[in-house]
Amino acid sequence: MTAPQHPPLDDRAPRDRLPRALRPFRVGQYRLLAIALTLSLFGAGVWLIAVVFQIRAHGGGPLEVSFVATANAVGLLLAVLVGGAVADRVPQKLVLVAVEIVKGVLVATVAVLAFSGGL
Repeated sequence: MTAPQHPPLDDRAPRDRLPRALRPFRVGQYRLLAIALTLSLFGAGVWLIAVVFQIRAHGGGPLEVSFVATANAVGLLLAVLVGGAVADRVPQKLVLVAVEIVKGVLVATVAVLAFSGGL
């Protein structure tokens, strides 16, 4: 006589065993988006630190950092207002790619200017 077979405690398929919050990562496009957004946020943080060091290198102090931070906030506000109207009319993927390309070109331009002494 053999022992009765009990069903496994977790009878879901292996791919369904992921926690619910991680299930979107099964889709390749979502993983790509998550990686791109993570890199973008990291780049934004590096940018903020680099701006402070650039201001300090030119003899600026807390007041100048405040001016630059305020200008950054105003620029962000204007971009969000225009971007919201554009996002209603243009596909999301195109908007995301275009924004990241423009950010990359602008950051590269500022980096070249900073390293060449043009700022």
